[in-house]
Amino acid sequence: MDVIYTIPARVYRETEQHAVDVRDYVRGNLSEEIFKARRVPRGIYAQRQEGLYMVRVRVAGATLLAPQLRCLAELSESYGNGTLHVTTRQDIQLHAVAIEDTPEVLNRLLEVGLTPAGGGGNTIRNITTCSHGGFAPEEVFDPRPYAV
Repeated sequence: MDVIYTIPARVYRETEQHAVDVRDYVRGNLSEEIFKARRVPRGIYAQRQEGLYMVRVRVAGATLLAPQLRCLAELSESYGNGTLHVTTRQDIQLHAVAIEDTPEVLNRLLEVGLTPAGGGGNTIRNITTCSHGGFAPEEVFDPRPYAV
């Protein structure tokens, strides 16, 4: 499958570690405080509903490929509330995800070249661009490569 950008190897390692952290958290072997400090930089946030989480998927330059959109829709239907939210920073949020399902969600995202890593915390969360970037005849240059 074509991808828009290459996901760093560290994100794959962190995704593997997330599965271990979820298992330990669910078993009571990892405190809420430590678990939160680990999951938030991975783009996973607790919601107001007990036991449900939101996964914020980074979408560099507001560009998604058709297989990525299909995957997001499938994940929302299978693991979330069936509705994808587009943020003002041009990211996608999946809501009402059980914490036990987040390792599968993260792995499925990686399969299509997406990740929530860096979607939260004290970091640059996303670089936004015009939805017509790269296609508008009056633009000075194509901003998409710089957003990635």
